[in-house]
Amino acid sequence: ERKANEKQKSKMLKQLVKFDKKQYAFIPMGSIEIEEKMLSVQSFYMQTTEVSNLEYRTFLFDLLIQGKKDEFLVAKPDQSRWVKDYPYSYNKPMEEHYFSHAAYNYYPVVAVSRKGVEMYCEWLSTETNKMYNKKTPINDVRIPTDYEWMYAASGGLENQLYPWGGPHVRNSHGEFLANYKPKKGSYNDDGAFHTAKSKSYSPNNYGLFEMSGN
Repeated sequence: ERKANEKQKSKMLKQLVKFDKKQYAFIPMGSIEIEEKMLSVQSFYMQTTEVSNLEYRTFLFDLLIQGKKDEFLVAKPDQSRWVKDYPYSYNKPMEEHYFSHAAYNYYPVVAVSRKGVEMYCEWLSTETNKMYNKKTPINDVRIPTDYEWMYAASGGLENQLYPWGGPHVRNSHGEFLANYKPKKGSYNDDGAFHTAKSKSYSPNNYGLFEMSGN
């Protein structure tokens, strides 16, 4: 297990230091209007998908390997939220398996605190610089600001409802373009009963997936 975790960690660090196009999208500088105010956005890189269960598990297990149990306890997801937040649905299997089972490796990690996410970003920055860039370190990985996220989600489109433009939520084949719980009693009509696997839907013009829904 330790060997497998080190292999996945090495892959993640290499993707970051090279800004692998499959993993990181370049968001060009521009501007966005929010509440009648025009805000400038500097260029940055953004992960093309949500952080996956596999990526977050790799982070947590590496903390344990380094003997950082206290940090591990702060950062680990609260999987009981599957049951606590949705008492009307039978989510015990999700509570027990969603974060740990390999079948959900490439699904977005959920039930994490902001502190945990900030720790993940700090770990990814630190470990990448430790491995590759001792002389010229990369900029810190961080959570985007709200307006950076909105600008990236727009995919360069202006005055559109959705990352793909709009105004429709289905394509020409009648397929849903995002996972968003279309209507009560038919949650899986959009292709996912709970969360959807990363890259289940088409990316926006910047190459970012699931910037609406999920």
